[in-house]
Order: sequence, then structure tokens, then C-alpha cells
Amino acid sequence: MMKKMIISVIMLAMATGTILGDTGYQARKDAVLKWAETQEKGNFLIAGAMILSGRSVARGIEIFEEQLKRPDNSPRGMFVIHELMAGYYAAGDTMPDSLRIKIRDYVASANFYRGDTENHLTMYYTGLYLMSQAFPDLSASETYTGKTPAENMAEAIDWLHDWMRLTTTIGQGEFDSPTYMTVFLSPMFTLYQWAEDPLVKKQAYLMLHWLIADYGAEHLYGVYGGAHSREYPERIIQPRHKHSNMTSWGWLFFGQIDPVMHTTLLTAAWSDFDIPEVLYNIGTDREEPYVHTETKRVRHVIRLGDERNPKVYKYTYMTKDFVLGSMMGGAVLQPIQQHVWDVSFMTESPYMTIFTVHPYVDEPDLAMFFPEEMKFTIDEVARAHTYYGSEDKWSSSSPYEETFQHENAIIVLYNIPEDDKFGHINGFFPRDMKSRDVDESGWIFCHAGQTYIAYFPLKPYKWIEEDECYRLRSHDRINGCVVEVAAESDYGSFKEFKSQIRSNNIVHDTFDESLTVSYTTSAGNVMTFTHGGVRRLNGDVIDFSSYGFFSGPFLNAELNTGQLEIIHKNKGIMLDMSTLNKADVLPVYICNKIDAEIKMNGKLDDPAWEKAEKVSLVDAITGEKGRYDTSIRVLHNGEFLYVGFECEDEYIWGTVTERNGPVYDEECVEVFLNPADAPHQYYEINLSPKNVVYDACVLNHRTLEKPFEKFEALFGLDLKRLKTAVHVDGKTDVRGKGKRWTAEYAIPFDALYGASNIPPQPGDVWRVNFYRIDSPQEGQREHYAWSPTDRAAFHLPWRFGFLKFSE
Repeated sequence: MMKKMIISVIMLAMATGTILGDTGYQARKDAVLKWAETQEKGNFLIAGAMILSGRSVARGIEIFEEQLKRPDNSPRGMFVIHELMAGYYAAGDTMPDSLRIKIRDYVASANFYRGDTENHLTMYYTGLYLMSQAFPDLSASETYTGKTPAENMAEAIDWLHDWMRLTTTIGQGEFDSPTYMTVFLSPMFTLYQWAEDPLVKKQAYLMLHWLIADYGAEHLYGVYGGAHSREYPERIIQPRHKHSNMTSWGWLFFGQIDPVMHTTLLTAAWSDFDIPEVLYNIGTDREEPYVHTETKRVRHVIRLGDERNPKVYKYTYMTKDFVLGSMMGGAVLQPIQQHVWDVSFMTESPYMTIFTVHPYVDEPDLAMFFPEEMKFTIDEVARAHTYYGSEDKWSSSSPYEETFQHENAIIVLYNIPEDDKFGHINGFFPRDMKSRDVDESGWIFCHAGQTYIAYFPLKPYKWIEEDECYRLRSHDRINGCVVEVAAESDYGSFKEFKSQIRSNNIVHDTFDESLTVSYTTSAGNVMTFTHGGVRRLNGDVIDFSSYGFFSGPFLNAELNTGQLEIIHKNKGIMLDMSTLNKADVLPVYICNKIDAEIKMNGKLDDPAWEKAEKVSLVDAITGEKGRYDTSIRVLHNGEFLYVGFECEDEYIWGTVTERNGPVYDEECVEVFLNPADAPHQYYEINLSPKNVVYDACVLNHRTLEKPFEKFEALFGLDLKRLKTAVHVDGKTDVRGKGKRWTAEYAIPFDALYGASNIPPQPGDVWRVNFYRIDSPQEGQREHYAWSPTDRAAFHLPWRFGFLKFSE
């Protein structure tokens, strides 16, 4: 079963055109493993890597034994149990039995603290799952939980499934943290690599795709752009700080920057998970600026609120030179460590960001999320996070800070009550920018890297010179700023940028009374924002529900569906976590629209075909590259769906000549269309190298649970307006004399039933699959598919991919 699962997961990767050539990912994984061997000190992950290498076994065993003796393992329990079990499995058979017994005895008797946050519990339950798997013969009296391994495993799976459901339907509570995203990624790598249950392994595989996609869309050369929950002050002002762990993962996944090592990378380095092409591309392609929006959720609110998980609306504007991001709403969306907005720009300086913050300190900030008595919470938190009570802190959640962003411009407003402890705002401006010019117009113009930043303070301020920055401090409680950012390449000079910004209209005369500011951007968009009120763009009220779960050129999803579409250019994948025990990843193809008909001659030489993405088919059973190259292209013009096949072949033959004859017993290409996503009915249209058509409406009783039920082909379809053409390069019916054959379909939309719209409208999605049968000789067949089927059968509709009609 495990071997089949590994093949199936590889098949999923190959299915979606996902396994890349050489992006350096394997080399970076190898570098992480080599780095681990050089460490004098380390944790269980380092120890496991040393033993795994076979070159540092003795030192790895020493580290295991040293770590088992640490007196603080209990309060660090969630980290310890995950790292211990990950290192244990990584060491594998190389680990001596004596150490294996020590670990068994230790996990049976230790008291591992679970923690109280999502990341704590994800690590804890991953470790508990693997502990139960590794030592299934322990009795309940022999485990620290007082439960049997089977009971512990069931509890772990139950919690992990709950977290997966929340993450894939309404989002993470500890969302987009440059520090803590790593401790969601690393447990999923651990489960993917070491879980023996095929379903758990597959779920972890999909969660890795989900988390990497979520990160990749806001990644810019090692910087986790946009707004964040859970980030520390020193890491906020240095977006590539050595402890901003997602910089390390950004290097591992995407390269682009110098190596930044972190021990959690080992969970990926010893995994056979390969970075999918579509994820690599969305994390690195910054050719065109784009807007990316998300809806996340607040951590569980236990009091002082009407909602358990209020929504968080995020807006990110990404370019190759900078990223401007914010979270909309205005509330305590993350206790202690909320980071509401910033612009991060690419420069050699570690201080590559500008932002403002209100240093809020009050009991409700903590009491909403933590169960302790309110009067004790501030002191308790301040002991762990010493910066919390400081008026100079750079990390803060504030209910009085609100934002409105559109593309490269943002308005930030504050309305701080008179009784609030710190009634001022702080702005971070790096000391080492190319320039920071205070203009007589009131604008502050900054030049850093290849980026221009214009900052307009709405109230008087003073500069405080510090080691890392010039701190802008403004003591007005009704306060704010307007910011616009641009790339150098957008203007002829810094002087030209300044001139444009000065000409932009800001209306804030009545701000103290109305709490309203209006700004006309350089692009001519009018942003009007009232603190505590509406946001208007060119007069239209902004509706946050339009954000969906994810929305942008790369990621698209609706809330509560459990499905995430990941696209780069015209192809990608659909992650389906809507039913966890049927979790799957399937390919997506963007079908572009053309204005005219294609002139069909079977050669695919009409210029319109250049507008279609060329996608390879793979072995339908294994998902690996087939013996011959086979590819498809798909277009439509509102009247016809055009499908083109290219099939490399040295023996091109066929004997069937009558329509609806059994071309599938010889050689053919096949198009399966399910416009209604009906579970048991769809269309099949086959074409042989002799241009013989087989078309039928199929009634299929197969399901995922009963995959070997019967199906029936109804031949009354007989598409009257169907057009096909075939061209053969080489000789037919002569072994070894063929080179390739190409085929074209023009399938009339008005002959197909079940679609929501005929012709399809932009955004409509059909379930489809594309196949090829090659017969090297009579009675022998090779099966190719766009979305592999895991066996020599094509009539598996749950394995159909998604055809999405573009604008």
C-alpha cells in the first residue's frame, strides 16, 4: 500500500506538469544536509541528519542523548516531541537499537506540554501521531497521556483534520507569519515523509501545496511581503532577519538570495517532496505587477467579541522592486505581534521597509485570546515579550489603526482615545536609504533600492535619530498618513516622481471633525476613506466580500469550499480539500478565447494555436513521462471548442474505418468532456490517425468508492457539426516509418448539454480529460493522460481535471 501511495503522489506531481527541470532545489536541499553535519550543537533534527548521512553517526547519537537530558523539555514539549520524532524517523535503520530503546522509554514517560496556539498544536499532534506510529505496542499505562497509541493517534488525526479544515475553508488564525509559518510547513513535511497511512500522507502532500502557494504569492526575494500576524519587532524592521524563518524557506523553495540556514529546513531536505513547477513560478515570477487579496481569520476569540473568528482582509501589491501590503478592517486581529502594513523594497540594506504603528497596550488586546484573568495578562505577556509595554515597540496590534490600500497607494488613519496609554504613532524610516527628503509641500520623499516612496504625514511630527532608523513620532491622536510607492522604471527620474506626487490632490481639511481623507493617486484613482466608516474608490464603496478567500493572477478560491486554484499563465492545479478523505490535486487548463475560426488541416499551423498553452500528457498509470512525447492545446471561439494533439510515434496505424468503430482498440486520441460536472454522465470523442471519429454520451456507474462498476456508451450523440482533421508525418501502417501525427477537433458547443452557459462565459469551469492510446503492436497498448488515472482505465470522472474559460 505504501509503495502504491508513493507512486500515486509522484503521479499527482507529474499530472499537473509540475516536476521541474533543474531549479537548484535539490542542490539547496543537499546544502542544508551538509550544513547540518558541520554543526557543533543542535537539536533532534540536526542529530537525525547527522545519523542519516552515515558520516557523523557518533556525534548525532551524542546530540540525541544530550537533548533527551535537557531539563526544559517539558515546557518546550510541542517543539521537542515533533523534532524528536522527525529526527528519529530521519535516522532510520542507522540508529542503534540502544538509542531507539532510550527514545521509546523517553516518549513513554515524558510530559510534553501541548501549548495553546495553532502552531504549538500542529507540532505537538504531528509528534504524537508519529510517536504512536513508531511505538504501537505501548500500553496505556506506559504512555505519558494514559492512552493507548491507537487512542493517541486518533486524537492527533482528529486535531490535524480540524486544523486542515479551518485552514482550507476560512484560513489560518496565525496567518502569514514570517516566523511561525515554518512550524506549519515542517510538520507537514514530516507527515508527508513518514506517515504510513496513505491518506494522511496524501493530506500532508496537499497541505504542503496549500501553504507554499499561500507563501509564494507574497514572496519577494526572501521577503514575506504584505501584512502579518505574529512577528517580532527586530524582524519587522529587518524583513530578511536571520530569525525571520520564512526567509530561509524562501531561499530553499525559490533560490534567488544567498543561503539562509535554519534547522527546520531539514524536514524538507530529507523529504522526497519536489517543488512543483507552478509553485516555483508563482514564488519567482514578478515580470508584471499584480494585486493579490486574501481573507484570513482572527484566532479564536474567547471573550470581548461577538464572533469566534472575525475575518481579516489582506491586500498586497507586488512588483519586482517592492511589495506594499496591508490588512483592512481595523481591530485587534492578532494579539501582541500584529503588523498591519508596510512597504518592503529590494535593497542590500537589512532595513528595507517603511511603516507606521500605534504602540497599543491594554488588557482587551490579550483577554480576547488568552484565558487568564485580565488584570494579570499584561505582566504575564511582558515577561515573555519584554517589548510589549514599550512606547517604542515596532510590533503592535491596535484597535485604532485602519488602512485603505489600492494598488501602490495606501491611506493609514488613527483615532486614538484620550485615555489610551500611548497616544502617538511611530514611523520607521531606515537611516541608510539613498535619500530622505522633507519637501516644502509636506511630502517626505524617499529613495531606496530601485524604489521611490512618497509619505505625507497628516499631522505634525518630529524625527528621533536611532541606530537603525529615523523614527517619525507624531503625538496627535487623530492622525495618519498617505503613501504612494513606485519603481524607478516608472519615471524618468526621482525629480519627475516628486513632481507627479506634488500634483496629486489630498483633501484632509476637515479630518479632525470628519475623520475623512481623500487622495487622488498618480494613476488618477480617487481614494476616499473615513476612519470607522466606508472606503470608496472612484466613488464606489469597497466590498470586502469581493476578495474571496484568495484572489489574484496566481491563486483563486472562495471561502468555505476547501478548493484552491493555483495558476501560472495558462496552466496549474486545483487543490481539493473539500472532503478530507478524498483530498486530491488535479490539473487546471486555462482555455483562451479567439475571435475567428481555426483553419483546420490537421497540422496545427493556424497562427491562433500560438495563443494556447502547450501541455504534455504523461503515462496514465504512473504519471511519469511516456515513451513518446504527447501534448495538447485547447482554445475556443464561443462556437467551437478547439482541441489539438501532437503525438510522436514511429508506428502509426489503424484498421477501423467506420464511425463509432472501436478505434480505442488500436491507436487514437480522446477528449472527455463533462460540462455539468455530473458524477455519472459525460461525453467521449475519439479520433484515430485515419481521421475516424468515435463519439458517445457515456453513462458511468463508477465512483471513487466503487471504481470498477460498469459504464455504457450511447452512440446517438453523432455530433453533426463536429469537425476533425489529421496529419501524419511519415508513413502509416509501416512499422518504424512514422514520426508523428497531429489531430485537430472543432467541437460545437451547441451540441453539448449540461453546461451553465452555452457558449461558456469567462470563469466557467468544465471537468475534462485528454487521453492518448498508442499501440506499438496489435493487442499491446500504452495509455497517456493529461490527468493520470492510476490504472489502465480512462472512465474515472473523479480524476478529470478542470478546463477554465478565460476572459
